[in-house]
Amino acid sequence: MVTKKEDLGFIDLLNNKARIAVMSRDLTPAEIKTYEKQIELKILPSKFAADAVIFIVPKESTKESISMDEISKGMQSESKEFIFDGANSSNLKLCSSKT
Repeated sequence: MVTKKEDLGFIDLLNNKARIAVMSRDLTPAEIKTYEKQIELKILPSKFAADAVIFIVPKESTKESISMDEISKGMQSESKEFIFDGANSSNLKLCSSKT
């Protein structure tokens, strides 16, 4: 198993460097079109584990939960208290789509 950002994993799939790409989002219409041009197999998306994002806090934090309101405010805040795993992070995209 190799872990990569999903856009890079999708490129590997298109370039026959990967047999399966696990992504936390649906493919865009442009990605589907590119896939269909390059790959002779029918695209078979299958959803699994699509119901959670984990927020991790420092060991000494007293925080035990987070509300959607706190997430929404944190995403819109200038304080930059949330750290995501990169600009193309599927976690960032998921949280942004829910706020």
